[in-house]
Amino acid sequence: MDGINPATPAIEPKAAEPNADLSKTTLVVLVLLTLVISVIGTWSVLNEVNSVKATQEAAGTKTAEVSLNLVAPAQPSKATGQVVFNLEKQ
Repeated sequence: MDGINPATPAIEPKAAEPNADLSKTTLVVLVLLTLVISVIGTWSVLNEVNSVKATQEAAGTKTAEVSLNLVAPAQPSKATGQVVFNLEKQ
């Protein structure tokens, strides 16, 4: 039998199991990277907001006047939650 003892089962090497959990070091690096990206993003947005300049209105701009007249309906109606605006040129 070539030196193999049939009473002992053959030991098969275990297949490498993927690590289901992240290591603590990897988790800390990911959290720190997230914080750095968040801070850089916030800083760049705030810089863009500060760089926006208000423009002055040009002379001769057109203006408009808006008025709203509320008229009681001829018959009381149930509340439907709808609003209707009629725009009329005068």
